[in-house]
Amino acid sequence: MDNIRKIWHNPLLKETHERRRKEIIIRFPELKESSHDLFLSLYKYIEHIPERFYSEKTYNKYLRYLGQLNTTHRNSLYKYLNKYEKQINKSFIFMAEENKNKWHDTIEAADDYEKIRTIDKDLIPTYLRIIEAVYYPLIHLIAVFSRKKREKM
Repeated sequence: MDNIRKIWHNPLLKETHERRRKEIIIRFPELKESSHDLFLSLYKYIEHIPERFYSEKTYNKYLRYLGQLNTTHRNSLYKYLNKYEKQINKSFIFMAEENKNKWHDTIEAADDYEKIRTIDKDLIPTYLRIIEAVYYPLIHLIAVFSRKKREKM
């Protein structure tokens, strides 16, 4: 993995990425202990770019939960994050892609038939993708550790 990063590394962005990583760590200090520095995608939250599916209240609850897991089940949490790292990273990529859709605020359609087609063609597949590809990987972590807490696994 490191070799690929070196090959794809853009020397023109090195200073920018280093500065952004420092800003991210200031805002999200728990990343200081991260075993890697692949968290540049969080920078958009620092820039105050409106993310349609981002809730600061939910973020804080999730962060507290991760903090509790880090204290009580550190090894299991790290194993889980290493095992599901790709799915979790993909969920953030998918979320960014869905946030770019222009029809979030209004559906422009000439008549009811066009509205139905837009809903069928765009909204329903997007909803399913958000549930399956964005929310599922993030909720799965909570479900796994909740089951472990209840000793069901």
